[in-house]
Amino acid sequence: CDVCGKKFDRPSLLKRHMRTHTGEKPHACDVCGKAFSTSSSLNTHRRIHSGEKPHQCQICGKRFTASSNLYYHRMTHKKEKPHKCSLCAKSFPTPGDLKSHMYVHNGSWPFKCEVCSRGFSKQTNLKNHMLLHSGDKPHECPLCHKKFALQCNLRTHLKTHEGMPND
Repeated sequence: CDVCGKKFDRPSLLKRHMRTHTGEKPHACDVCGKAFSTSSSLNTHRRIHSGEKPHQCQICGKRFTASSNLYYHRMTHKKEKPHKCSLCAKSFPTPGDLKSHMYVHNGSWPFKCEVCSRGFSKQTNLKNHMLLHSGDKPHECPLCHKKFALQCNLRTHLKTHEGMPND
């Protein structure tokens, strides 16, 4: 690569790498229009629309659209936190978690609630927060039919049924 000096054994790999420098994203999603530099990234993205989550954690059963998300999720089970904050004593299992944490220090939350002005580091967190304002509870317990706004709260609730006979 003339820009950074990285070497490749195939011209096609160099061509794909050059997109990191040029910003070229020739692969667009036909559903939402979001563009990607590689066809494999587009294929992974399409799973968001289809709901497909082929990568499953063998410990807790949680499923993911991308193998990289499963990789970082596994670290939470290992309790490894190799990504350390340079401003405080906290450590995190993934680089993304550390990046999200940094908003605590700089106060510039990229996603703000239009109802209460609370800030969030991830759009997913804002989306979940908005369920509290709307009152929607889309996650229902299959055993007792109690409803929850957040799937994580349903998962916690399901543990209360462990060891209890199903009615």
